[in-house]
Amino acid sequence: MKWLDRHVARTVQRNATIENLTFPFSKLRAGQASMLEAVRNLHLKGGAMMVEAPTGIGKTMASLFPSIKALAGEHVRQLMVVLARTPGQTVFQEALKLLEQKGAKVKTLSMLAREKVCRRGNKACDPATCARREGYFDRLGEARGAAIHESPDLLNTTVLNELGERFNVCPHALSTHLAPWVDIVMGDYNYAFDPGAQLSYLFGEESPRRNRIALLVDESHNLVDRGREMHSQCIRTENWTPSVKWLQKNKPEGATLLRQLWKTMRATLNTGSSTGIRIQPTLHQTELFPAEKQTSSIQKTSEPLKIIKRVSPSEVVLEETPKSWGLLMERFLQVAEEQLKTPHLDAVHTELLELYFEIYKFLKATREQGDHHQLILKRHHRHITLHRFCMDPSREISASWKKTWSTLFFSATLSPSSFYQQLLGTSEHHSNLSLPSPFQRSQWQTIIHTGIFTTYRQRVFSYSEVAQVIQITSQSKQGNYLAFFPSFEYLRQVMQRLSDLPELTGSKTVLMAQSQEMDESARSEFLKVFKQQNDYTKIGLAVMGGIFGEGIDLAGKALIGVVVVGVGLPQVCLERDLIREHFDAYGDNGFDFAYRHPGINRVMQAVGRLIRTEQDRGVAVLIDQRYSDESYHALLPDAWPKEEIESSNDLRAALQRFWNSND
Repeated sequence: MKWLDRHVARTVQRNATIENLTFPFSKLRAGQASMLEAVRNLHLKGGAMMVEAPTGIGKTMASLFPSIKALAGEHVRQLMVVLARTPGQTVFQEALKLLEQKGAKVKTLSMLAREKVCRRGNKACDPATCARREGYFDRLGEARGAAIHESPDLLNTTVLNELGERFNVCPHALSTHLAPWVDIVMGDYNYAFDPGAQLSYLFGEESPRRNRIALLVDESHNLVDRGREMHSQCIRTENWTPSVKWLQKNKPEGATLLRQLWKTMRATLNTGSSTGIRIQPTLHQTELFPAEKQTSSIQKTSEPLKIIKRVSPSEVVLEETPKSWGLLMERFLQVAEEQLKTPHLDAVHTELLELYFEIYKFLKATREQGDHHQLILKRHHRHITLHRFCMDPSREISASWKKTWSTLFFSATLSPSSFYQQLLGTSEHHSNLSLPSPFQRSQWQTIIHTGIFTTYRQRVFSYSEVAQVIQITSQSKQGNYLAFFPSFEYLRQVMQRLSDLPELTGSKTVLMAQSQEMDESARSEFLKVFKQQNDYTKIGLAVMGGIFGEGIDLAGKALIGVVVVGVGLPQVCLERDLIREHFDAYGDNGFDFAYRHPGINRVMQAVGRLIRTEQDRGVAVLIDQRYSDESYHALLPDAWPKEEIESSNDLRAALQRFWNSND
């Protein structure tokens, strides 16, 4: 049977199983029915929708079940699930297993970064030196057929690696060629929103204006900052050393071009002017720099340079990339492209290829018009960074999701909705759904301590006070507690003081802390300790917005208390200030967009670790004087049971009242 005939036959069989599919649970959770119906209507009508679904509603199944049912309809041909972090795939894969047990036959592909499935690791992909890429297309058909028609319905890393071994093909390349033929594609945000990693058959320049695809964007609050990263471009001279050394020996012109670019950027930082370069006619015409850029000789010129803001001697904001810099970059790309074709490049191939694409992406982006980006030039010692920073990613994000039939943005924290509507590119014409928490207010208490100042300038005076709050909270009831901090330095200072408290050192208490080097394996070990039942108290210290700030599930007695230090504001920096100025210029509250809303979202995510099931009981203690200001207090959810205090005695009393009523 031909490939397309087999594909059609499998689709017919799939649709039959989907039409007979029933919801895998006998009882719907509070709010789950509303979300199921809203998602079903979204896929029928098309468009975009935001759903704020607090913990406990069962948003994974509420988003996945009606989306799979839509595959048997007329509008949706494929489902794509994108997530902020790889571990998040596990939750969806477990939900898929439940649906498979109910009879669903859907083929799911788990997309992973190349370095996680490639035997060459971080080395650049080079078909000339990789046996699995040489003659790859001769073996692709058989490998693809085995993956779709013989392999398990979940094509994960293990299955892809086995197929790679069996057919001597690259697992990563195979996954990209399998994607158009599966029912569900699951992977990082990059595969839908990053122009350098998007699946081209869905989002590329040659793809249809609108695809028959349903896109589910999990933990969508993360997409704003990730969108900024994806649509910002950066050239870092600290990465140039291996390439410059190799080029100096093998193609001196390439090294000279890089040095000249570095010198002109350094001169801009030093004097506020730029030394331009004119390039001789060997420069080829390209879509980036057409023929009018060519001149007859290499000569130094004086080029006017508009500096919007000089922040410091080592940091300036430019109006645009000087043409002379662009010419140097363009000529370097030509030289690098020629050298990348040579067979004697293995020692520096990865570095030169990465530098090539870094400069290429930057140049290509500078051709785009608009006021959503600012050009930042920075120096750190001898190294220079040229950063085209995206202040507002809404245009780019919406350009991607508008290529789908339907897009669902969902998260436990999408408030205020107007903030996320604007930055995700949805409009007031698209539907929003905000669901109430399924848990009883009596299950927990939010205690807001406004008697401690944690601002950057004053936090040095707060370390002992914060340590005391953690000590009082953890000794109010034996159990497990997490304390979240604005930075690792703040965490270390409080950890030191906690270690010196006689009330803790002389009791059954274990202190643990997140480290800056902690990877996924260490994170799992950290959480495993919390899930062990012991007759002592465990206190974990972590950083807000980090690997423990969201996406962890410590139900029951695994976590009975959370302490959140500060209002979560991102660190003050030039980039955040540019965001503030940008939205101020459009009549919005720039401080809200740059600092306050992202900060409070981190707080809500941290507090969201606490109550995970109907049986959970616990306390959340928020520490910051700024909560006495309505501009911060009003952003905390109305559904939270709150009590404001100002002293340690107040804290002890509030904790005692809560635990007395819940023992």
